[in-house]
Amino acid sequence: MCGKFTRLVAAGMALVSISTHALAQSRPITIDDVVGLETIGSVTIDPGGSWLVYERRGAFDAATDYDLGYRSVWTVSGLYALDLRHAGSPAPLLANPGPGGLIPGPWSPSGAHLLVYRLVDRKLEAGVVEMATRTVRWTGLTPDMPVAGAFAAWLDEDRLAMTVRPDASLPWVLRHDGDSQTEVARQWTTMAQGKTPSRTVVDTDSGVATTQNALVDQSVVIFDRTTNSIKPLLSGRVRDIAASPDGRAIAVLQGGAGIAADPSRPLIQSDIAERGDLVMIDVRTGALTRPVGDLDVAPHLLRWSPNSGSLLIWGRPYGADWAAGGLFQVRPDGSRIALRLDGLDPFPAGSGLDSLRGVRANLNGEQPVLYARQSGEDRFDWWGVSPEQPPVALTRDLVTPPARLAASTGHSLLMFADGGLWETQRGGLKRRSDPDQILADAGFTDMLAPLRLRINTPADRDWAVGVLANGEARTVGAGDVVGLSPGPAGGMTRIVAAGPSTIVSLTTDKGEQTLRLATALETRTVDHLNDELADRSWPRAIALAHKDRLGRDTQSYLYLPVGVAPRDVKGVIIAVYPGSVDDGAFQDPVTMRVSLSLELIAGAGYAVLSPAIPIDGEGSDTIDGYAQSVDVAVDTMLAAFAALPADRMAILGHSYGGYAALGIASRSHRYRSYVSWAGLSDLVGAWGEFTPISRSRPEEGSTVAYQMGWAEVGQGGTGGPPWAKPGVYLEKSPLFSADRITEPVMLITADRDFVPMSQAERIFSALHRQNRTSRLVTYWGEGHMMWSPANARDLYAQLFAWWDETLRPSGSSPLATADPPTLAPSPPAPPQS
Repeated sequence: MCGKFTRLVAAGMALVSISTHALAQSRPITIDDVVGLETIGSVTIDPGGSWLVYERRGAFDAATDYDLGYRSVWTVSGLYALDLRHAGSPAPLLANPGPGGLIPGPWSPSGAHLLVYRLVDRKLEAGVVEMATRTVRWTGLTPDMPVAGAFAAWLDEDRLAMTVRPDASLPWVLRHDGDSQTEVARQWTTMAQGKTPSRTVVDTDSGVATTQNALVDQSVVIFDRTTNSIKPLLSGRVRDIAASPDGRAIAVLQGGAGIAADPSRPLIQSDIAERGDLVMIDVRTGALTRPVGDLDVAPHLLRWSPNSGSLLIWGRPYGADWAAGGLFQVRPDGSRIALRLDGLDPFPAGSGLDSLRGVRANLNGEQPVLYARQSGEDRFDWWGVSPEQPPVALTRDLVTPPARLAASTGHSLLMFADGGLWETQRGGLKRRSDPDQILADAGFTDMLAPLRLRINTPADRDWAVGVLANGEARTVGAGDVVGLSPGPAGGMTRIVAAGPSTIVSLTTDKGEQTLRLATALETRTVDHLNDELADRSWPRAIALAHKDRLGRDTQSYLYLPVGVAPRDVKGVIIAVYPGSVDDGAFQDPVTMRVSLSLELIAGAGYAVLSPAIPIDGEGSDTIDGYAQSVDVAVDTMLAAFAALPADRMAILGHSYGGYAALGIASRSHRYRSYVSWAGLSDLVGAWGEFTPISRSRPEEGSTVAYQMGWAEVGQGGTGGPPWAKPGVYLEKSPLFSADRITEPVMLITADRDFVPMSQAERIFSALHRQNRTSRLVTYWGEGHMMWSPANARDLYAQLFAWWDETLRPSGSSPLATADPPTLAPSPPAPPQS
């Protein structure tokens, strides 16, 4: 007994020694660590399964241009290649890549060539890499990068169709974040010189806005890599292109005349502001035809049949509602066929088509299929449709038909549903996966790919990747069956690429990223980034199960700093965002560096609560509902961790969370202080205010409807304009309850944010007018997120200084306030430990 006890004590002392040593060697993660992290970007495998190419993005604080927003890191991106046919390690795709960053594009049909883009000195150029020699031929062309549509398509192994910018200016997605300040500076210079007017002009007539300056047109060209020649085909406002499988035709969706919104209905934030015009190009002759000139063609659907005989589109009569449209097959010669729908509705009840949501349709071999519901019903199915026969529900035997298609084989479609992989037949479905296995869609996609390619264009292949119940990914279909085990517990693992006999996953675990590859023979690590974080300490994520304000089961998360007892934390920060659901997983490096990171706040010695704030159910999506939901989560936290300082709690929110923070400040005196970053305070003022880029460059696409749509149908949810719903606007605007805000409020804003600076300035002025305590922090050159590493560092310095001032323990000198914060009555707390 004594001997055994002695050994246990010795072992315990050794463990304590090791643990103490480990804690002494580690430190909490900080913003300095985060801005220095590298990340894995796009990952792709060629169609033949021979090459893996991936984007390795350098440390964010090494980028050269931070006014490119999210894509600033493209200035320090490199491409790496791994030959999957031979054992070896990844190496730079190009032996001499030169300056700037490299971004991958689409593969040629055989995978012998890869389109790439080079970003250097604020210039973007397309190039074609020959994989056999790993050399590149730069084209001198500047590709456009529309958000919704494609801008590059291979016609064959040698020829490539591209949408390019003849003036060599950066695409809108790269200019959007910084162009407003560039244009304002130019206009200021113009005014100072006094030679030409410095002004913009925007007209509106019959609901259509127009500008004095014409938008620069794009061009559709063909680049031939064998001759290095460029053949222009079309010029105009190009939104999307799709090449036929045989390479003989190109469908182009162009922006046309402006469209007026219906003033009798609430405005949708992402409403389509211009009609879509379809142009067919004969590649051999260059002839252009406009086969459906009487139709407004919807975005997100340009799908060629496998035999190149027709193009599938959704169109509506000009001026009609999208629901009054139909599904058509358009032939290369310009003729068209209307498909019989018998009342099928491709839109959910109360919803429709806009710039973010389109009609889902495809080809089951040569037969068109449509994802739709019968009139008056909620269930959606995939329906086989034709010109003359009634529609047939192909997925009628499934319990839950999927909206997403996993692959197109050329003669059928593959989809995951009801725990398996299914293949469409002419009149129904056949199960392709083992019926004894539960298999779900792995759902891998490139989130930077154009929207149509992500939501409505499944890959052309005869296999798919699913995930088993134990988290293992598995290929189903042609080739050897490949399995890839899940990543480490606590990390976030997703499938990022696959071939017929290869699966590639990316695991992000506490800032470290691991790219893994599995074949039928082996599983190995391809690359691993940020291993310097191994000696950083991360907060503990603790799930708090409880009932929400309506008595339904939900879960909030508490993050506690390592090595700090609950009673010794500096305070409790409650990070609010209505509608979000935390899962306790650590954020990825990109999210951590541009938005609020709960990990960094907890690492500074604070307890951080991420409360469940449902927005469904009676009264939930209101300011009172938000305040009640937060109180329920806080009560649960204090019941589980009574030692936490209930008298030193603060509310923090960004964007819609910033709006909620201001709303809660007008309803509760339980919390000592508040922080609202990019939060709206006055829905009346926000409703019609232009965004910074709309003011300076309205010709790039006026976003006059953006703020109105947010207020009417988006998160604002007022249901109409201010003159139609004045009471709703006042009730939902914290500015009109500012007399009820008594605790200190810090407001963070930026001059290029689409949430106008005036929103923070208005609530600041209201608090100043009442002799309250507030602080206004304005970042110049920033937008809705924080892109500059210097500003990111300063943001956390501002937050920590504010909480040091407003969350001082009782008895110390607090920040002077007009009305000291009061606590809502609460039951006696159990003894502190």
